[in-house]
Amino acid sequence: MKSLPRDDMNAPESQTLGREELALCKAARQSALQSKLTFDNWMTIGRAVAALHTHADGLIEKGWASRTTFPRLIKQQGLGQLLDKANTSRLLAIMDRLPEVQAWHATLTLKKQIAWASPDSIMRKCPVFNQPAEPKPSQPTTRHEPGHERLQVSELQARVAELEEELAGARTTEVSDDPVVVGQPGLEDSRNAYAETLLRLPRSERLKEMRALAEKVFGIGAVESRRRKPRPRPPRRTASRRST
Repeated sequence: MKSLPRDDMNAPESQTLGREELALCKAARQSALQSKLTFDNWMTIGRAVAALHTHADGLIEKGWASRTTFPRLIKQQGLGQLLDKANTSRLLAIMDRLPEVQAWHATLTLKKQIAWASPDSIMRKCPVFNQPAEPKPSQPTTRHEPGHERLQVSELQARVAELEEELAGARTTEVSDDPVVVGQPGLEDSRNAYAETLLRLPRSERLKEMRALAEKVFGIGAVESRRRKPRPRPPRRTASRRST
């Protein structure tokens, strides 16, 4: 059976390969001759790649080789034209999980087995390499539920009423004939908070609260400023007619 020729029969790195490794490389070259590589073809090539990678690592540990030894072995064994750096890395990852990958591929339909045979498609489709991301811990969120919003409205209404009472009884400073009420800093904040909370209510609830507020305001009157009532003037005296 024909196989891809090795680029360098006498390369020093290849001369250190054992019989088993050479046999795997020969089978890989034979598989690479197919016009369309199947899943089994790619796995045969992957076994040779894994063997060459392990061999290169052993040489590096002994101080007999460098990091470029592995890609040189790939080229020397006639697989350099088929395998670029990306495909080589994918095949090594697949070989590390080969039993799981084979089990997954066996469950596919024939059409998908043919379509998902290359290292690239396996890495994209196989769940072994595409585990769903772990759900992030849920962050506490404020839920604007109608009951909760109604409770806020009631609390804010009470606070606004309390501040308005304090404002009504606040000390006044005589500037002119009209007294000026000393401002209450918390009242404006409470009003703003009340308005924002009111806007988050459902439309029907919001209208109900606005009607109640309108009745309160127009029924009782505003208390932001209070003026001293003018003193009643004495009745005007009229001259009595003289009796004739």
